[in-house]
Amino acid sequence: MKYDFFLSGPITGVEDFRERFADAEAAVMDRFPGARVWNPARLEAGKSYRWYMIRCLVALFRSEQVLMLPDWQFSPGAVAERAVAACLKMEIREVH
Repeated sequence: MKYDFFLSGPITGVEDFRERFADAEAAVMDRFPGARVWNPARLEAGKSYRWYMIRCLVALFRSEQVLMLPDWQFSPGAVAERAVAACLKMEIREVH
C-alpha cells in the first residue's frame, strides 16, 4: 500500500502518544479527505522496538510526505525516520 502521509514522532515513554497521533491523523483527514495516513500508534502493542522500527521504515519508503509531530527530535526512532526521509528527498513538514 502507498501512503500519502507518514506520521513520525515520539512514542516510547509518552503516555498519551495514541491520542497525539490520533489527533494528527484526524487533522490530516480533515484537510485531505481520503488521504492514506501511516499512523504507527495503530500498531499492536507488545512487540519489540526493532519490530516497530522495521514496520515504520517499510511504511516510510511507501510514503509521499512525512509529518513530524512535536518533540520528534527527542525520539531516536523519529530522528532516524527524518534522516531517511531527508536522504530520499521526501517532503518533510513539522506539525505544531
